[in-house]
Amino acid sequence: MHDSFTGRSKSTLRIPSKPIPEGYKAWAIALEGYVLGWFWHAKKKGLVGIPLVPAELGDNKTAAEVLFLLELLPKVPDSPYVVYLDNLFTSTKLLRCLRAHGYGAAGTCRTNSGICRTFVERKNEDKRKDCLHWGWIDQKPTEDNIIQQTAWKDNALVLMMSTIHEASDTQNTVNRLRKRPATTSTSAKTARAAFKGQDEAWMEIPGQVDDYNHEMGAVDRADQYRANHPGYRRIRRGGWHALWVFMFNVVLCNSYLLSSIKSQDKFRTLLFKHLFQVGASSRKRKWIDSGPELHFSNKP
Repeated sequence: MHDSFTGRSKSTLRIPSKPIPEGYKAWAIALEGYVLGWFWHAKKKGLVGIPLVPAELGDNKTAAEVLFLLELLPKVPDSPYVVYLDNLFTSTKLLRCLRAHGYGAAGTCRTNSGICRTFVERKNEDKRKDCLHWGWIDQKPTEDNIIQQTAWKDNALVLMMSTIHEASDTQNTVNRLRKRPATTSTSAKTARAAFKGQDEAWMEIPGQVDDYNHEMGAVDRADQYRANHPGYRRIRRGGWHALWVFMFNVVLCNSYLLSSIKSQDKFRTLLFKHLFQVGASSRKRKWIDSGPELHFSNKP
């Protein structure tokens, strides 16, 4: 998660590829857009407030923050948490570490994640030749039988790991309406062929992949809730102001998600009207709602 700020601060980061290229960075854990916990990232120091990295993760602080965020959540007996990760975090070391601490995990991964060499070679070959047909799939458990490793051909060959899925979860497919990739897609030759000339088609998606597609992206949804309602004040000076606005907007979005109101605009309108009413009653002043303009009256 990022919050924009371009003033003077030793803790701001610049990542040109991000929608908000410069600002503060927060590591967060979320559920359906509801932010469950977060902490700040600082240059040089790395992850602010994080304890020592577990020995099984070596010096990988990025992987350690996943465990740190999960440990912030309340303990629920007989209900272990499951976390879905993107390929920045997923590795065999991290998934084994999380399993040892009682957490399930699944996610896409990179070729240097520790996944079996056969899948890495397959991915490199398919990247060069685009030789695997859409829907091709192969699976192999790790030697300790803790992690299920999967390679599945979508628009490109996707590598995945999971400690919560078995081979049967992949064999059980789900029909999903998919859009045909563009001609500029990485594997346009094979990916487009499966659609047989149609712009959209119902395709059979492996259960494990479908779970990931629908459970992943909770933090992105939280960013979208905040981005759609950033407020009207521009943050020009004072890093503390940028951090305060971030936390304030997170609380507002979380409150909206906990409410039964379907529109965030309506939720915010009702909230500020209620706050005006509370403020007016505490000052023994009458609040007048005259449409878009809101003001107080000293008349009883």
